[in-house]
Amino acid sequence: YMENDTMSWDCAFPKLKKIIVSKKNATLSSYDGVLFDKNKQILLYYPASKEEKSYIVPEGVTKIKDFAFQQNENLEKIILPHSLETIETGAFRHTELKHLSIPNNVILSDDEFQRSIDLSNSTISIAISGGVKRIGDFTFYRHQQLKKIGLSEGLKEIGEYAFYRTGMNIIAIPKSVKKIETSAFERNDSLKFVIYRGMKQKFYNVIQKAGFDERPGKEMPEFVKEVNLV
Repeated sequence: YMENDTMSWDCAFPKLKKIIVSKKNATLSSYDGVLFDKNKQILLYYPASKEEKSYIVPEGVTKIKDFAFQQNENLEKIILPHSLETIETGAFRHTELKHLSIPNNVILSDDEFQRSIDLSNSTISIAISGGVKRIGDFTFYRHQQLKKIGLSEGLKEIGEYAFYRTGMNIIAIPKSVKKIETSAFERNDSLKFVIYRGMKQKFYNVIQKAGFDERPGKEMPEFVKEVNLV
């Protein structure tokens, strides 16, 4: 039970199940046992031993602070609100998440999101909405726990090493993608199928630096499956 804001909420409290903040507190608040700032726009800390398997982050939250969900091994699914804009470093570190959907307004900035999903103990599927225009450099770099990702129409760019050495075995690239940067898909040893819905020539132009295939020229990598070519 919190009477003031002197508690360091970014530390690990492995047995903590619930946080209750006094209404007299001028800077902090709680809802459903989770710690927020006073206006409930910033999610500060989700207790490490909170027992629910899923959690819906309230609409109105714009930021998830660094290490907010770290070491909660009960959560398998988090639903993020459309109001969310920022996910800070280590937000989902050492969790057992199996599914995460990224809403429109979240910016997957270079390296920052990569550090937020340090998922060392779990396998995960991620869905990225069409409002996300760019996946930044190193976003999912060496995340071998990443088995499935859904990319929506509206995505325009995939940064350098964005999916380097993941655990994916299939990926569908939206035809809205105009640029895939160097080594974005390199060293994906499990990747067996790449689906692209768009023009063949555009596909060649888009993937030439992507790391799908090291052979020179415009020979189609044998595991690429073209569908709905226009």
